Amino acid sequence: MFIFDQKWGWNDTSLLEHKSVVHWLAVGGIALAVWIGISLILLAGVPSDLPTLRVAAVQHNFPRPAHQDTLESQPLRLQALSEQTRIAAQEGAQLVVWPELGLGFDPQVEYSAELKALATEINAYIFIGYGIDDPLGWCNEMVLLSPGGEFLETYGKNHNTSPGEPPIITAGVYPVYDLPFGRVATIICNDVHFTDTSRSLARKGAQLIAVPTLEIAGIALEQVAQSVMRAVENRVVLVKADVAYAAAIIDPYGRIVAFRNGSPEGTAFALVADVPLRRSSTLYTRLGDSVG
Repeated sequence: MFIFDQKWGWNDTSLLEHKSVVHWLAVGGIALAVWIGISLILLAGVPSDLPTLRVAAVQHNFPRPAHQDTLESQPLRLQALSEQTRIAAQEGAQLVVWPELGLGFDPQVEYSAELKALATEINAYIFIGYGIDDPLGWCNEMVLLSPGGEFLETYGKNHNTSPGEPPIITAGVYPVYDLPFGRVATIICNDVHFTDTSRSLARKGAQLIAVPTLEIAGIALEQVAQSVMRAVENRVVLVKADVAYAAAIIDPYGRIVAFRNGSPEGTAFALVADVPLRRSSTLYTRLGDSVG
């Protein structure tokens, strides 16, 4: 600091010219006004006859990652998720999203019969999140289970949460599922902080992206904000389901159509809402981060 004090002081600073300040403030103000105007025009032009889908974000209120919990907790977790899923189905949900690391076993190997029976009973698709320490490495994955009892392609988290989470051995694959009501996909938790995951899925035609998360109470709302941004950027629906805290359902224009926050104690619930599914592509989806 002594060296800087000898070389520079407040009296030596050069002041900005008044005209220059006014000029750039005016340019910034005009750009902001144009941006807001375009946004309002886009919102005003939202078609009112878009097909809708009833979706649900389901939470079981087990904040601890399932693979770190006891073996005895696994059937309790499954029971809690199943109960809330049935509640969502009673409200008409056709697609249900479970949280990140909600289960500590591979549903394609363990409790498969129970899960298939549940999907068939409620006649809905279920995104199931789980974590397992495979002999080949760490798996933090989502798998989509159809009403017919079929497990579809698995998605592995692409951006492991650092510090603490090892690389995911199944990362790098971006499946998009072509379902009777539209094209859906999923990312996982920390993926929502990066623009590439949702953009890659939107480029492949995804109209809805599930966002299962495992948060702590203090930052539960942060990923809701990130989900809004990913929805706006790519004009897709996002359905965010957490283990115990903030859940949100967001339409393709970034409007939060349903929201519930279980912080700070956490709670189990099913958040249900109707969302419009549209087929469109934004400039951002096509060009990527260069737009920013």
